[in-house]
Amino acid sequence: MTTNSNAHRVARRAGLLLAAAWPCWLLLLFGCLAAADLLPAGYPRALAAAPIVLFVPGALTLGALPVRHRIEGAFFGCLAVALSLCLAVFASLALYALHILITANSTYTCLLVLCAPLAAVAQLRLLRRARTPRDAAGRAPSGRPGAVRRAGYTLAALGFGAALLGTGTYVYQHAPRPATVGYTWIAWSGPQVTAVIPVGSSGTALPFQISHQEATADVFRLTAAWAGASGAQHSMATPVMLRIGPDKTMNGKLAIPAPPGGCTYRITVTLTQVGPAHPQSWSVNADVRQRAQAQHGCGS
Repeated sequence: MTTNSNAHRVARRAGLLLAAAWPCWLLLLFGCLAAADLLPAGYPRALAAAPIVLFVPGALTLGALPVRHRIEGAFFGCLAVALSLCLAVFASLALYALHILITANSTYTCLLVLCAPLAAVAQLRLLRRARTPRDAAGRAPSGRPGAVRRAGYTLAALGFGAALLGTGTYVYQHAPRPATVGYTWIAWSGPQVTAVIPVGSSGTALPFQISHQEATADVFRLTAAWAGASGAQHSMATPVMLRIGPDKTMNGKLAIPAPPGGCTYRITVTLTQVGPAHPQSWSVNADVRQRAQAQHGCGS
């Protein structure tokens, strides 16, 4: 009998401690979420992290508002999930406005920063409520009808949610956009090159296209060379310097003379950045041979 009484007393004290400091415990739980990275990626990590992420931020928000003690049970859980989703969207918008890459870790850090002051406010409200005298029905001696107070709390919660979403929308619409990730490439623009190209006695021309879909103009060097069986490179034309503006596409043609004898050789067109310490380069190549001749390698 004594053992049961002691167990009941310990459980009651634990319950009182949990109820008296639940904002701090929730913040601690959210902070421990970083340990979820130790779990295997996939379902185990998602099952451990999702309930915390979907409940804690919203619960702390409700605790910080003057409406917590009027919302209980399943209704509290539903509102907590809804507010957690709103805060996650707000965190993503804040990261976007600050030009920070939106990842799981950066979003979690932003939510943790938001949860810390919310937990502090919720804990202060909880302590203040515990010190406020109550009547037999558990009401504070404010003299205001309960229905009016509940309506005020509901309007305050709705106003807070609307202000949160409105602020996020304003930031999204007016914040400077990050620079668009661009690209540059060079490619043959004629028929697809899938085999050795036969070249007549008068030669031929291979059309190519350069696309520079970047936010700024750049200077490039365009070169063309051929290589025989030995692999040695021989220039086919004088290098050309090109200044290509932002979001520009230019077309060109490379004149291919008739290959000497009956040999087959590889031609390569290369586009190289000019200026950067570590320039990028892009190239396309094709194999050509004299028409009506057997294919075989060239000497150097």
